[in-house]
Amino acid sequence: MGERLDVTSSPAPAELCQVHNLWFEDGNVVLQAQNNLFKVYRGILSRESAVFEDMFSLPQPDTQSPDSDIYDGCQLVKMHDDPSDLGHFLNCLFDFEYLTDIDCCLIYTVVLRLATKYEATALRKRVVKILQFVYPDELKLWDEVRNAGDYFPESHPLTGLWLTDFASHIAVVNAARETDTLILLPAAMYAIFMKGASWIVTSKTAAELSNVNKDALLASQPAIAKLSRRHSFALLYGEDSHLSAQCQSSSRCSKNRRKLTTRLELSALGYIIEPFHQIPFTPGTTPANFCTECRTTFKASYESGRQAAWEALPRAFGLPSWEKMQKAKEDENEEDEGMEEDKEDL
Repeated sequence: MGERLDVTSSPAPAELCQVHNLWFEDGNVVLQAQNNLFKVYRGILSRESAVFEDMFSLPQPDTQSPDSDIYDGCQLVKMHDDPSDLGHFLNCLFDFEYLTDIDCCLIYTVVLRLATKYEATALRKRVVKILQFVYPDELKLWDEVRNAGDYFPESHPLTGLWLTDFASHIAVVNAARETDTLILLPAAMYAIFMKGASWIVTSKTAAELSNVNKDALLASQPAIAKLSRRHSFALLYGEDSHLSAQCQSSSRCSKNRRKLTTRLELSALGYIIEPFHQIPFTPGTTPANFCTECRTTFKASYESGRQAAWEALPRAFGLPSWEKMQKAKEDENEEDEGMEEDKEDL
């Protein structure tokens, strides 16, 4: 009996697949990501992306040469991006409304990374603007996000976007750090911070946090704990026996003061009272039961204190001040506008 031949067959190459909604019959370049093909337009890619503009400014291969990478009569450009990620990026470039129809911040982080990588500055600015609806740099806008719950109201342009997905918060924090979009970090990190240190350390979802972001979150706890007692609720925890020197009902106001501090501490994350906790002053609430003088004094202190805490939030995470990050964003936008003007002058 003859010996059995040991034949190892090579795996068949994956079949190339045309992505139908990004396959334009009159396109003039084909992008390949793994086995996915996108037939699009060089002119639009060059207009929207400085990287593609530079790429296509180089001498292009002869589409008639047998040695050239050609597909369907067009130059074939092999990309090293995930096909799904590249698809989202290209959809944003070729369909203006696609970006606002996205219902998950995870996809926005994909587009942010690729817009940064390929220097698609107009798209990057649009993505950052959208993400700032969810991760704003102003306290009043943060309150609007918190009050919205899981979704913005139907009147909002991003009404379908899920606001309370912690996987999205983590993806935004990681992407913002990687793409130097620091303006998103304080609000996004604070959204994660509110889950507590134990969750950050042990949960599978939080395992996706980069080490630098996880370290910053854990290191921020003492600083954020101080924001409540030094700013937002400084008057409650002050040494003065009355909230106002003109207190009209010492016994009642002292009782309500103890009641309010107890409620804040019961809702705290461990020993940390949430510095941006929203206190209602409507009739029937504990703050409304202070005398007129104490209520007026406490409300003014609380509102100015919350704002002071918000201004201090970036430093708690080891970030530049809001003012510096806002200035960096403005400078980036001005630089991009200057580049566009230079192109028009050529």
